[in-house]
Amino acid sequence: MPLVAWLALFHVADAAQTVAAFVLRAYRVATVPLLVPTAVLPRALAFSSMGMQAAVIGGPALGGLMLVLGPTTLFGTCTAAFAAAALLCLRIEHARPA
Repeated sequence: MPLVAWLALFHVADAAQTVAAFVLRAYRVATVPLLVPTAVLPRALAFSSMGMQAAVIGGPALGGLMLVLGPTTLFGTCTAAFAAAALLCLRIEHARPA
């Protein structure tokens, strides 16, 4: 594949990631008020933002360290973490709109 095609593919992927990040942020900010009482909403939003920043900074570093152990370990851990997150999401309770 020529270099120009690789560059075009990179820019398309970068644009898709930017759109996905924008949608995820909007979803996260809109969902938190459904999950916590109004009294603790500012703290919940701050905690959500802090968690996202920790994931952005620590995720690639942790992934790189795990890759040293081998791709099977890396992908197995990612699969287990995704399954745990999916199961935890099933336990979320929120008030239904009136």
